[in-house]
Amino acid sequence: MSDEAAKKDNDEMSISIFDTTSGLVEEYLSDFGDTFSTVEKGVYFAKKGSTLVGIHVVEWRNDALVHISANVVKNADLTAELLKTLLEWNFRSSFGSFGVSPDGTINMRHTLLGSSLEKEQLIPAVLAVARNADDWDDKIIDLAGGETAVETLKKQTDKPEAPAEPEAPAKPAEDA
Repeated sequence: MSDEAAKKDNDEMSISIFDTTSGLVEEYLSDFGDTFSTVEKGVYFAKKGSTLVGIHVVEWRNDALVHISANVVKNADLTAELLKTLLEWNFRSSFGSFGVSPDGTINMRHTLLGSSLEKEQLIPAVLAVARNADDWDDKIIDLAGGETAVETLKKQTDKPEAPAEPEAPAKPAEDA
């Protein structure tokens, strides 16, 4: 098989896995009703309680990844004590781990493999990320200040000059 034919087969396989995984995410999250929305193919939001969870499907090698993330706190003082606390929690956590985006926003993230995605994996992961983000926002603010993701969204939407788009959870970089 020529290099060009192999690349075409690979591209078609990647598109197929991306489309299949995106379709599964939409199907599985339809139970969220009006608290689930599609931004575009592969980019979704689910609201659970006071937390907005972003679900991003990305191509990865010959598969797809499903990144589930939620912004937790913005503008916290990222002290060594806070970061150590978050890393220790990551060590014990089954679903989700803390990260810090380039703008300093603390977020919660969990990743699933698209080719083996099942509803029994996706729904608990989305719920756990939402619950953990909601549980930890006040703890982080007590330790290091800042504002919850909900407060940030509220400030953006309360500005009278122009309606603002809600700030989505940071979209993760595609893994190499």
